[in-house]
Amino acid sequence: LWLPPMLIQPLVENAISHGIEPKTEGGCISIVVRNQAGKLQIRVTDSGVGLEHDSSQQQGVGLANTRQRLNTLYPGQSALSIIQNPEGGVTAGFEILLSAL
Repeated sequence: LWLPPMLIQPLVENAISHGIEPKTEGGCISIVVRNQAGKLQIRVTDSGVGLEHDSSQQQGVGLANTRQRLNTLYPGQSALSIIQNPEGGVTAGFEILLSAL
């Protein structure tokens, strides 16, 4: 499937700079892409410090731009999500209806 360039990159960059980098012992990042119930789902998960440890306490430009791009390219057919993982770290991702691709 075709995806616009640089759509996944901000999620990976955030996982590194806000999740893994502040964690002294390092961590892992995984990227999962799957077809789930007629939707393309892309998830970037890190084992970093998590949302409550992020000192910036604000949404960055990368996530705002990604959300805006998804809404512009796939209006009403996409969604961006960011969640705190129970075991630590964050999962950020988006989904797009396959019929929109």
